[in-house]
Amino acid sequence: PVVVGRLKLSLFDFGFLTHGGQRMLRARCAARSWWAPYRGHRWVRRFAASRSLPAAFEVLGLKYLEADELRARFDRYDVNGDGSICQVEALQILNDAGLQDATREEALQLVQHLHGHEEEAVTWEEFEGAVGKAAEVIDKRVYPISGALFLSFFGQGTMAPILPLLGRSLGLAASELGFVTAASSLSRLVCNMPFAAAAERFGRRPMLVGGSLVGSIGFGMLSVSNDLQGMMLWNGLAGAGGAATMAGAGLYLNDIATPRNRSRTTAPLMMMAMLGFSVGPAFGGYLAQTHGLQAPFVVCSMGMLSASVFAAMLPETRRKGQVVSKESPFQQWAKFIQRPPLQGITAVSMCNGIVQGASPVTVVLYASETLGMSPAELGLMFTAQVVTMAAATPLLSKMSDGLSNRLAVLLPSVLLGSFALVGQSACTTMNEFVGLGVVGSLGSAGIMTNMSAFVMDHTKTEERAQALAMRSMSSDLGVLVGACSMGVVSTYMGIPFAMQTAACVQGAAAVFCALRTGSQKKGPK
Repeated sequence: PVVVGRLKLSLFDFGFLTHGGQRMLRARCAARSWWAPYRGHRWVRRFAASRSLPAAFEVLGLKYLEADELRARFDRYDVNGDGSICQVEALQILNDAGLQDATREEALQLVQHLHGHEEEAVTWEEFEGAVGKAAEVIDKRVYPISGALFLSFFGQGTMAPILPLLGRSLGLAASELGFVTAASSLSRLVCNMPFAAAAERFGRRPMLVGGSLVGSIGFGMLSVSNDLQGMMLWNGLAGAGGAATMAGAGLYLNDIATPRNRSRTTAPLMMMAMLGFSVGPAFGGYLAQTHGLQAPFVVCSMGMLSASVFAAMLPETRRKGQVVSKESPFQQWAKFIQRPPLQGITAVSMCNGIVQGASPVTVVLYASETLGMSPAELGLMFTAQVVTMAAATPLLSKMSDGLSNRLAVLLPSVLLGSFALVGQSACTTMNEFVGLGVVGSLGSAGIMTNMSAFVMDHTKTEERAQALAMRSMSSDLGVLVGACSMGVVSTYMGIPFAMQTAACVQGAAAVFCALRTGSQKKGPK
């Protein structure tokens, strides 16, 4: 790689420089004459070609600003108020970017780069258009974080179908297995709020590293547990690790997302979860059959440990000087719940969690007991649903990012999933059931790619840690409520009635969200 001072351009290209190093390099690259000796090198060509904004503009983080914040920044630089940034006013931009010794000639180059031809001022429309174009590009750091998340979810998927079997082998009753499962959900519910606050204060990478490490310990100890108390303790510890990982991952993706690509940037979180939980169970079943019930837990522990090591190599995304809310988490949540858009998305998140929690005691039991589907056929159905979601996610996320209101994608997706579930409750053949399951997975793809992005759209930067934590907690609570309540409904009212009830609850949440949010566009209120 080319070395400029103490900076390696190849490392910069992959995002592994310190924040200060990036600022210095980008600011210096704003003066085109400075990097002329290196112009022919491939890393420099990639650096220049990949940015529609002048490098000094990128240092300021303009593409991460909401529309009103971007307009306020333009007005601050437009000192004389004539609606354009001239050569003299552009000097302040270079100074803010860290180039204190910038010349008027460099400022003119900056304006002409942004304008596109030989003019000495840039208008608001040109400024907004250039920033918007730059904001469309997905940050490369989404790929390494996706790798770390896949290792984590694959490990969890490996042991997921084996946990009940391990409990049964130890003589646990069905109700006791419910306590073991609930331990993880309760742990996540308790830990969501404090871990979100910790990620906001100490950074995202410590939560990713620590969460995966704690999960590795929990799953490893599950492999040697021999009683109810031990399984509850270690599964609860694994749940706490999962809460820390999700808190760090959610904020990490929020940091590198812009208002123009939020749905596409946060989509890998769901994609890696789907991929890990689709590949992991088959591998876990094979390990359990060939090497014993403890083997999947050992592999899961190793996968989580690998995720922790991988996360340690990620660059930190929490920006220096980033504003942190002075309010306590409880005060923030009390404020959030008063906002109509967050009321609506919280209801959707919780009711979607109810459907997810109800699935094992409704959809799976209906398929196996009523339609006579074998475990292999169930596995193929879930695989088809995951493949459908993976195929639909890029299109739906891109569509969502291009709309002024994500509800245009989110609400039809919720209703589609609800109608598909009602239809499944009346199926008499396996083909009908599987087909409607695939249709419902299209709705799930639209829901999962938009919920976090919707929350970010309607909160400020310093609020997003706790807002995302509240969304996660509502989903976890929904899973817990759905598993317990729909199990009771299935027992006393029948499985089809439980499926229809869960679908109606989900549909009602969509209507409530539409009424509370209305036609509000993106942007915090």
